[in-house]
Amino acid sequence: MDLITPSEGREEIGLASFSVSARVAMQLGRESISSSIVGVLELIKNAYDADAENVYLYFVDLDSDHPRLVVDDDGHGMDEDTIKSIWLTIGTDNKLREGRSRGKRRIFTGEKGLGRLALDRLCKVTSVQSFTSDSDHGTELDIDWRKYEGTNDRLETIQHPVKRILSRTLYNPVSKRAFTIDHGTRLVLSDLKDKWSSDALGRLRLELSLLVSPFAGINDFAIQLYGRGNYEQIGSTEMLEAAEWQLHSSISENGYINHRMLSRDGQQFEFSEAWLDVYPDRELDKERNMPRPGAVEFVMYFIPRQSVDSLSITRSQIDTFMDTNQGIRIYRDDFRVKPYGEPSGEGDWLNLAYRRQQHPTSRGGTGWRVGYNQVVGAVFLKRSRNDQLLDQTNREGIVEGAAFADLKVFAQDAIEWFERNQVVSYRSRSRMRRFEQAKNQAEQAESDTRAATVDLENVITTAVSTLDQSTSSDEAPNLEDIRENLNRALDMVKETVERTIEAREELTRAHEEEEEETEQEKNTLHNLASLGILAVSFSHETLSHANLLVGNSKILKTELTPLTLSVLQPETRMMLEKSVDDVGFSAKRIHAFGNFMLRNMRRDKRQRVKVYLDRIVRDVLKSFELEKTRSVFVELDFPDITPPILAFIVDWESIIVNFLTNALWALRPIESRKIRVRIREQDNQLNLWFADNGTGISKGTYF
Repeated sequence: MDLITPSEGREEIGLASFSVSARVAMQLGRESISSSIVGVLELIKNAYDADAENVYLYFVDLDSDHPRLVVDDDGHGMDEDTIKSIWLTIGTDNKLREGRSRGKRRIFTGEKGLGRLALDRLCKVTSVQSFTSDSDHGTELDIDWRKYEGTNDRLETIQHPVKRILSRTLYNPVSKRAFTIDHGTRLVLSDLKDKWSSDALGRLRLELSLLVSPFAGINDFAIQLYGRGNYEQIGSTEMLEAAEWQLHSSISENGYINHRMLSRDGQQFEFSEAWLDVYPDRELDKERNMPRPGAVEFVMYFIPRQSVDSLSITRSQIDTFMDTNQGIRIYRDDFRVKPYGEPSGEGDWLNLAYRRQQHPTSRGGTGWRVGYNQVVGAVFLKRSRNDQLLDQTNREGIVEGAAFADLKVFAQDAIEWFERNQVVSYRSRSRMRRFEQAKNQAEQAESDTRAATVDLENVITTAVSTLDQSTSSDEAPNLEDIRENLNRALDMVKETVERTIEAREELTRAHEEEEEETEQEKNTLHNLASLGILAVSFSHETLSHANLLVGNSKILKTELTPLTLSVLQPETRMMLEKSVDDVGFSAKRIHAFGNFMLRNMRRDKRQRVKVYLDRIVRDVLKSFELEKTRSVFVELDFPDITPPILAFIVDWESIIVNFLTNALWALRPIESRKIRVRIREQDNQLNLWFADNGTGISKGTYF
């Protein structure tokens, strides 16, 4: 036996453990915080986790030798024990263990203790002053971060003074006014390491406005910023009302993709399809039988850079808003995940700018693509439901694995669906606008012509009257005035008649374009009808082959006697028997659906006749054979005699098929699956109820 080292000749003399140099620990922390702005954002997240409703940032003495940042929040605060055992311990699992804040039940946004290390990135000295409502005093911790530089001491050996604060009176850093604090935390960051210029404060203001989602509806968390004489509350959503279109998309809890787009004036398009039907080649999360990204919501606002007169919003206001908010961002638990969707165009994770550059088509053109600078949007994630979308260790993005790839495809397809429908709407509206505009112009031109004609008649009447009076009074008429008035009136009539002719010609062209579009739609319907006829032809062929397949499968099963099968291995024999059964069953299904299609194409189905709903329901259910094919129990509750209604058979068959289709996807994850159909006559009306015991329609699902 080969031995790398001998096992004899040893005795245990003690235990050893790893330790961390204070200098190395701080260096690792600084590398995790990429900039001072990211550091400030981490402090805001800590205040949010502490159930704060208000956070105040005061940048003071920025041009002095000792610039400061004061961060006040009204969260639940910390007592002495919490500061020592939790705040000063980097990497505790209390947030991970508890999951949510104790008061507002907010999902924690920070997990790794980076907020403490952010202070080292921001300043040289920090004073932590915290108060809880159930204590008669506060606690102060003073940290000089310079102690961690140029030393090889262990992290735990460096001590910081802890003090008891006996008074609850604090002073506003700007107004110097006193106020009493009941609970919350104040951080005083002295000797800031970076230069906070007006541009730097502007970038921070932008990041703060993007930090809390403008779509998530957090009404109990506000950020206020003071710096270089400016004091403002961060965040506003009123500009979203200027959107020409809203897109709402989701991956539902049932694994369905849902899209809904709504215009400012009420026009809408909708789509709903199972994930597996849209992406049959993409794997599911096997544990939850769900798409790998999990349940996701995606909202996008399409805001062309033009004024909105109905809302009194100017082009300049639109540009200002879009320049600081454009792009599609990602939010986890209502906080932004960087760097996706930077307003500068960086982090364009959906490649909107590239797509637009590759298809520079104007609106309404085939292949039109929405621009990065025309949209404001967000994808919303939750730690509890999107556990395969993991944060990168530097908190600057999401691990781009299979789940992220699926998320990206979903969002891109949602945008493409929006683009296609927007083109359809824009073309339709453009045709309608042209026709209506041409019609209005023609009507206005005709009205002007009538007015000019009346004016000419009045001028002629006046001229005749003047000539008659001059004849009776022997006064010479002013023929030059008469001639001038007549010429003016005639010119006006000529001008309005020419405008009327031009307007009529434009109206004719618009009408011809409308007719041409209608003719194209008719041709499309004719093509669809031809496809239907072709499908019927194939159905005849399919039924013939299905009958042959059913017969042959029966013969094959008869020939597979126990003696024949005895020569096969048990696994092979079982697989062969199952395959023969599957062939026979599938052939029967093909036969049933072929018959169903042929019945739907019969001429009597396309005529209004007496329809018995109970018979239609039974016929459709017979074609589907739900109990055999889907293990779905169907309960029918019909009266002994169901009166007929006058209707198209094909319409009601389509309605029942649609009900069944919707029910089947809702029943997908259910073990004991049931469908109930009920018919009742009441007040000379026939009522039909259709119900299933599926999971129902989840919030955010659109039909």
